[in-house]
Amino acid sequence: MLAGCPNWQIAQVAIMALLDVSAIPAELVWNAAVLATELFIAHRMSEERGVSDSSRQDAHRADAAARALERLKAQGDAPAPLVAPPAAWLKVQATGRGRRRLEEWAHPDPDFEPYYAKDLIRYFPRSLGRLCRAPRRLA
Repeated sequence: MLAGCPNWQIAQVAIMALLDVSAIPAELVWNAAVLATELFIAHRMSEERGVSDSSRQDAHRADAAARALERLKAQGDAPAPLVAPPAAWLKVQATGRGRRRLEEWAHPDPDFEPYYAKDLIRYFPRSLGRLCRAPRRLA
């Protein structure tokens, strides 16, 4: 499934195509919207000894794509909800001077990925709310 591809540009184009309500059944468009909201959430890459590790994000994308495929198989079930983004900021404990504990604000992990989301949100159909309540037509 290209929409869950690790290459974000390929994934975006695939989701844009799936959000075309004029060409695709409403339940598929809704499923693509749910998948898109899952993919708006990103895990930080870790770095060990100068080598980047994106395995957590890769696993998240693969799991999201697998859930999207499972939703297609679920006949007559209530539509899945859109995924809410995580909190924008979290208070974390940090060590200050003299080993004093300080509270500061930090991004959560996983975090909302605004640069990925901004390119897709404009493709969400205006009738998205009605799509959620549309009867399932898949056989």
